[in-house]
Amino acid sequence: MNRAAVIQRIALKEMADHFRESRHRWLFGISIVLTICAIMFGTVQIKRFNAEQTASSTMDAQIWNSQGAKNPHAAAHFGQYAFKPWSPLTLADPGVALYEGTAIWMEAHKQNPDSFSPARDRGTAGRNATLTLAFVLQKMMPLVIILLAFSAFTKERERGTLRQLLSLGVSPADLFAGKSIAFIVMLGLLMIPALVGTGVTLWIFKDSVSFPLADLVARTVWLVGIYALYLFGWLAVTIAVSARSKTSGTALVILTAFWIFSSFAAPRIMSDLVKDRPNLPTSLEFNTAIAEQKKKDFGHSTDHPAYAAFQDSILKFYKVDSVSQLPVNMRGLSLRRSDEVGYTIYDTLFGQLYDDIYQQDMVRASLGFIIPSLAIEQLSMSFAGSDNRGHFHFVTEVEKHRRMIQTLASEDLIFNAKFGDETYAASPELWAKMKPFVYHSASVDSVAQQQFPILLVLLGWAVLATVLAIRSIKSVKPL
Repeated sequence: MNRAAVIQRIALKEMADHFRESRHRWLFGISIVLTICAIMFGTVQIKRFNAEQTASSTMDAQIWNSQGAKNPHAAAHFGQYAFKPWSPLTLADPGVALYEGTAIWMEAHKQNPDSFSPARDRGTAGRNATLTLAFVLQKMMPLVIILLAFSAFTKERERGTLRQLLSLGVSPADLFAGKSIAFIVMLGLLMIPALVGTGVTLWIFKDSVSFPLADLVARTVWLVGIYALYLFGWLAVTIAVSARSKTSGTALVILTAFWIFSSFAAPRIMSDLVKDRPNLPTSLEFNTAIAEQKKKDFGHSTDHPAYAAFQDSILKFYKVDSVSQLPVNMRGLSLRRSDEVGYTIYDTLFGQLYDDIYQQDMVRASLGFIIPSLAIEQLSMSFAGSDNRGHFHFVTEVEKHRRMIQTLASEDLIFNAKFGDETYAASPELWAKMKPFVYHSASVDSVAQQQFPILLVLLGWAVLATVLAIRSIKSVKPL
């Protein structure tokens, strides 16, 4: 019998043995039920949340457009909300979406933080009861792999069949290949509900403007790939431990201990280690730094050196001696200048804050080649669009929209308001030019580039696990 036939027979026998045992059938059934429930809960949650966001956005737009004639600067302070939609892939991994704000108040001169975190409305019981596909794949599936494969070699050794197989010319490599194929097929069967459920959900949201179907499909392909690497690494490690252990009990204890540490203890430990590296400012410290920098760089009072210098430059540019002789409105020009100075300050301070948080995320995931949950958590959130970088992209796009509104308001004052006219009011047509915010997600290519170091880390986990399995298989001997 050739080698391919031997491997095939080993794989078929392994699958038959597992499906024959009632405990394994129960394990399969529970895993599939958890997967289906996670997808159903996630889909319902996304539909409800996005429906609420759409209704709120529509109402806010109606209020904005019904202002009537008003001073454009007053309208800019009146402001409007920008609402953050949820990607359909948050059903797979909500990430930090439950804890980040879902709306930002856009008003004059201020880059406001996000607000209305869903987690604040759910209570402790609601947060602890969350069942997600990410939890099933990241925490439960490695345990399923352990329970299926921990005795892959030890049971053969304990039954005495390993000696018989080796004496018949079956090599340890053939056993490894056959058993691995069997476990991969069984895991593939377990993944079918997740793939089908995700595909159905993507089809439901196929008309989303913020998350085009082509981009969602590409993100899904990435998610399938990274989870395949993650779970394959767990399978290789499980087989390696089974090959080196003398008894099934020993293999189970070692693997269970590693699973508990990797899935629950290590993420918490790493979060505590990196939370102050670098040390992030408090909300009060951050807002105080912005206010002090703005006060230093520009002020609306004519006594402020920066304002006086700006006014002199405007008078020289138009070759006039006083503000009253300007063909444009000085107040509008000063408001626009104040905003431009603020943009530089916001870009610097917010940019530094985002970079520091991104650095923390990268450091936390850097040990993912030996603690795989650290890498898969970061990558899963990123490609699902529910990580910190995804939220920063939303905040940045909102700020671009706010600046567009501010520019329109200031330019209306600059070119239409007369000197000394405190009663000037823009027509309602101006509000119609200030369109409601519509979010467009970051491309999957940009996400892959940002997460490239962690992709290498996860690949390192799969390679390291495979090398460990191969070395362990070479040492397989009967008792």
